[in-house]
Amino acid sequence: LVLLLFLLFGLATLAFTLAMAPLFSNARLAALVGPLLYFLSSQLYSFFLEGGELSDGQVGAKALASLLPAMAFYLGASQMAQYEGSQQGVTWGSVHEGPFPLSASLAFLALDTLLYLALAYY
Repeated sequence: LVLLLFLLFGLATLAFTLAMAPLFSNARLAALVGPLLYFLSSQLYSFFLEGGELSDGQVGAKALASLLPAMAFYLGASQMAQYEGSQQGVTWGSVHEGPFPLSASLAFLALDTLLYLALAYY
């Protein structure tokens, strides 16, 4: 599951950058603004923390934020870390447990990949 999470994150990130490329006509501007936008999109994660831990609610907001690859990855990695911290570990049997399960993050990463590839093709 860890490999699948990282593989989907890599594919979604590549698709995201591919979809962002036509927005910039100047390579220097793209080199400055692209990473900044990606970093800012990853900072949305702090809105879902309560006391340093991932909150259980806000499923709709998490789903909307997961349309950004960094957010889908962070939410999935947090779920995985919670399972590891409780000495359980995440398995194929527990991948669907919880209000925003790891399977949702994996599905959103796959959706992000397809969505951004379609945008890049358009």
